[in-house]
Amino acid sequence: MTNNALDQNATTIKNLNARFKELCFCGITLSLLSGGVLIYNIIGPGEISEFDVDWGEIMRTPLNFLWFGVYVCGARLCYRAWQQIPADIARTTPGKAAGFLFIPLFNLYWIFVAFWGLAKDMNRTLAEQHGNQHQVNESMGLAVCILPIFNLLLIVFMSVLHVPSIVTESVATVIGVLNSIVWILFFKSMKESTIALLN
Repeated sequence: MTNNALDQNATTIKNLNARFKELCFCGITLSLLSGGVLIYNIIGPGEISEFDVDWGEIMRTPLNFLWFGVYVCGARLCYRAWQQIPADIARTTPGKAAGFLFIPLFNLYWIFVAFWGLAKDMNRTLAEQHGNQHQVNESMGLAVCILPIFNLLLIVFMSVLHVPSIVTESVATVIGVLNSIVWILFFKSMKESTIALLN
């Protein structure tokens, strides 16, 4: 490898580590705040007068921004990882993989291509270039795709059945925290495999 290629790989590794730290920060913060809202919902605010503040309601806006932050960080890592897969193996381009995640409703399908497909293609690339070292957990990639869809369907189903909102929000929060943990573990594995491809 030339010095230019080595410098470029070092920059890519530095960027991957920075994106992963952003994902971890958003995911951990999201999990902590979601846990706080869950505890608040379970304990309850007690009697609320017209002058009291409903902290559970106030926390929903930052939580939504954090969910979006986790999603954006995941898309950025996805883009970087797809860049390392040779065109003859990759089922999509890095731009499509990350960009199509932001198309409403279509992203419910595309998440499987972008993340689960990424895990499969990354493992194929690793097997061809490095044997079976640093394999990405494909099951974790599938879980990254299924958990948000399951959470969405569960919320819709519970709403149709008129389940009290406290129960719906609590279940959605627990699944959301689990989803954050799975995202962090999946992208840790993906980051390590991408770095293995660069070395």
